[in-house]
Amino acid sequence: MQSLENIIWNKDVPSEYWYYASILASADNVHMYWCTDNKDQLYYSILCNDNFIGAADSQEISPLDVKYLYDNNYHLKDWREVMQWIADKRGYDKDMIWWIDRKRNT
Repeated sequence: MQSLENIIWNKDVPSEYWYYASILASADNVHMYWCTDNKDQLYYSILCNDNFIGAADSQEISPLDVKYLYDNNYHLKDWREVMQWIADKRGYDKDMIWWIDRKRNT
């Protein structure tokens, strides 16, 4: 069985994690999407364009990440809290966070 920390999703991921992913995907606070690479591996990502740098960006998330986000009700929270989770996961310092807001206010 695949480790639930692996960012590649496959048929070995237990069904409850797919359920958590579907609940998170149906939320209006962030854009989550499925994507594949050239090896037909499936990834689940949160779109975070322009939140940290002025560029296209996304955060791939593992089944364990999905369970954490679901258990902590991130599907009900403001999108900024989801972006803060990504920033914390990436180890960004406070100067990297909310680049888009600083740009709009200049």
